[in-house]
Amino acid sequence: MTRRAFTLIEIIVAVAIVGILLAITAGSLSALRERGRRATSLSNLRTHAQVFSVYTNEYAGCFPYFTDVGFASTTLKGGGVELAGVSYFGAHHTWHVALADGYYTGDVKSDVFYPPQFDLDGHEWWPYQTPYHYGCVFIANAQYWNQYTRIGPQQYQATRADSVRFPASKAMIVQSWPFTRDVAEPDDQLSNELPVALCDGSAQQLTWRDRMNGYDKGDGYQFREDGAIHYTDWPPLLHTIDGVHGRDVR
Repeated sequence: MTRRAFTLIEIIVAVAIVGILLAITAGSLSALRERGRRATSLSNLRTHAQVFSVYTNEYAGCFPYFTDVGFASTTLKGGGVELAGVSYFGAHHTWHVALADGYYTGDVKSDVFYPPQFDLDGHEWWPYQTPYHYGCVFIANAQYWNQYTRIGPQQYQATRADSVRFPASKAMIVQSWPFTRDVAEPDDQLSNELPVALCDGSAQQLTWRDRMNGYDKGDGYQFREDGAIHYTDWPPLLHTIDGVHGRDVR
């Protein structure tokens, strides 16, 4: 039997086909990895929702509340970490230190506190902050989050689970990493998803179209000495208008 030699055109076509197949395979694997990351993050968020539910049951219905009024005034201990100089609203990204021993494994570096692919070693301020942000609205009353009723730090206080009017539309924990800038031209953000744990115990991916804007003054620059650290509605979904009485999901 005579072996036929391949022509140059046949070789080029074969190489092109292999390249296409490899590209399809790589795309499929990338999509699978992304779905896995999303599933892991939503699982983490559901865990936090469950923990916060247990906490409120044990603390007379109150959401976690553990920082003192003032800027950089509280020392938190937990998970083998002693974290000094936490401002009042700094609780939004240090809550895991306060709850690590009593409600988690006692390890503030646990994967449950960080989204998949987060480079813990590449961020020198971690593990003292978690990218799963706790809503600032849970440590000030509903009137603080409205331009007509905000008075000041006398409205800093714990809030109760039974004061949440729209639990299926109220974000409790929001994944804030990787950040997407909140710019005026949001075309590249409209499909970007914000993983959140809601007050009804569920977790879901919100798109930027789904979310409601929060109070534009955030925690309030005029109250910086009292512990405010966000002076605009950023990071997203932490500063709901009307606080626990409001909603974050359209």
